[in-house]
Amino acid sequence: MAAKRVCLCLCVVLGILLFPLSTTGAPARGNLVIDTGSTPIINLDPVRFRSNTEKNVLSLAYESLTRYDNSMRIAPGLAESWRVEADRVTWTLSLRRGVRFQDGTPFNAQAAKFNLDRVIEPRSLSLQRPTFGQSIESVAALDAFTLQIRTRGVLAALPQLLAGWGGEMACPERVRSQGEEFNRRPCGTGPYQMEEFAPRDRIVFARFAGYWGEAGRTPRIVVRTIPEETTRIAALVSGQTHVMLGVPPRQVSFLRRDPRFRLTDNRSVAMEYIAFNLAAKPFDDRRVRVAVAHAINVDDIVRRVYDGNVVPFAGGVQPSLQGYDPTVRPYPHDVAKARQLLREAGQENLKVSFAYTDNPVLVRLAEVLQAQTREAGIDLTPQRWEFAAYLPMLVRGGYQMAMWGFGNSSGDPYFTLHLLLRSTSPPFTNIARYKNPAVDETLDGIRGELDPARRARLISRVTRINAADASHILFLSPRNNIAHAA
Repeated sequence: MAAKRVCLCLCVVLGILLFPLSTTGAPARGNLVIDTGSTPIINLDPVRFRSNTEKNVLSLAYESLTRYDNSMRIAPGLAESWRVEADRVTWTLSLRRGVRFQDGTPFNAQAAKFNLDRVIEPRSLSLQRPTFGQSIESVAALDAFTLQIRTRGVLAALPQLLAGWGGEMACPERVRSQGEEFNRRPCGTGPYQMEEFAPRDRIVFARFAGYWGEAGRTPRIVVRTIPEETTRIAALVSGQTHVMLGVPPRQVSFLRRDPRFRLTDNRSVAMEYIAFNLAAKPFDDRRVRVAVAHAINVDDIVRRVYDGNVVPFAGGVQPSLQGYDPTVRPYPHDVAKARQLLREAGQENLKVSFAYTDNPVLVRLAEVLQAQTREAGIDLTPQRWEFAAYLPMLVRGGYQMAMWGFGNSSGDPYFTLHLLLRSTSPPFTNIARYKNPAVDETLDGIRGELDPARRARLISRVTRINAADASHILFLSPRNNIAHAA
């Protein structure tokens, strides 16, 4: 069978792999079957996306005004060009002509305005509403193919923002006419259109004959949700699936040894981490947070749980992003220091819970964390949640320690730090309930700073402050291993 290659470009934000899909080397006949792992696909309307899997898979059907090329540089998408005016807050975008939605409706500036307004309006359902709402003041269609965006203050990274989660262009006519049904019957401008949808199981895309750009090389793409790790491997080995996204860490070495498959390790902008609930005891006390950080052996977790397929970091900026400061390091493993801090805080018999989603890797992580923290006298109880109930629980603040993550859909560290750490960010991104005026002030500086060197220093300052506060620990950036037939 001919090799099938999947290119992952930069993706979005709340949970764990944030990369849009495009096929570039699939055979001219037959279906390409892609296994995306355990996270179910439930929502097909961009403003209702609740996982990176939904965002990534639906990138086959939806496009944005700007995009990332294979070198992670901003490139034209549905906008051919853009410029910022002298006032530094007004952007003018020239849109591509001859583009149609998959129902035949023309794409134009009014359609672009409609979609951005859906995200920034106060009652928007989009998880990206806080970022877009605090970034964009207004959107206007100057004529059929000229769009004007005014930002709330100087926003150097607007093109990056438009390329990521929240920038998808859906067909306004279909959104209006279908209402709730649009969440099951998507319509965008992308190279593939949905043909069949079985929630939590599979989604089938067919090549869109009216696509404005280069046609997809595979007539159909079948995306499957396969929760069990062993079932995923069996499906790939037997040929039931052709591409596996997010290869489980403990299966990487097995697949590397098999000459029938190739593994591609893509640079990741995703991250996962443990957040403490700072709004409740005992983690409103920094000493307790730092004690847990010292009780955890990060290097041991990287080896035993992830088989070396993650990169640890601290402070909230992934190693793949500009502004990453390698001198900001995780707390070292030090059981004696952990016990000392717990004594000082009056928490020698600390009992805490650790919440995580129903994922085989996280199940193993919970077991290792439980054993490691026990050495410091901490009684850690794992709490395993179904994915559908997990985010509402985080928003309610019903946890003490929780595993969460997201990808940087914009490629710019400001948006990661803004979502994760700004005191006014909503509880589904700032799940730690973190508040630090110095961080908020520095984020304001990063937002409008156009000089790269000064901006990098400000980013480093935020990561240092946050690492010292220890509101989040065990930051991990996964290696995006993709397996496919050789």
